Amino acid sequence: MVQHNGKNRIVFNCSFQYQGQNLNELLLPGPVLGPPLLDVLLRFREHSVAVSSDIKGMFHQVRLLPEDKPLLRFLWRDLNVQELPRVYEWQVLPFGTTCSPCCAVFALQKHALDHSQPEDDVRDSVLKSFYVDNCLQSFTSVEEAKCFVDRIRNLLAD
Repeated sequence: MVQHNGKNRIVFNCSFQYQGQNLNELLLPGPVLGPPLLDVLLRFREHSVAVSSDIKGMFHQVRLLPEDKPLLRFLWRDLNVQELPRVYEWQVLPFGTTCSPCCAVFALQKHALDHSQPEDDVRDSVLKSFYVDNCLQSFTSVEEAKCFVDRIRNLLAD
């Protein structure tokens, strides 16, 4: 259990060894789908008005495919040690798996491609200005930045 921002979070250690193996060793991390961090940071400093945003709970907003859910099962029981543990399956991407960042970025980029037009600047922003769940972008004016924030919110709210 880890406390973050005053909230308790259950942490699944997918690197925990059991009989010489762990889940992360059995999962492929996948390719790096987003731009390099240096590229995002350099573009962020291009103009005088900066916008920084974060997709809240990004991993938990990405549903697992039905065929992947049985591969991410876990045992749980409350503090009563007399009780047998119950088996659960993750429904969304868990924190701690080596493949979660790649899967989350893929879902974000696919959503942007499916719900925007090729000429939309928000599509370009998702592909070039996001580092996993963090967007860093700069603009020449406050009005332009506000307009972008409204458009990216609308795109990601779908």
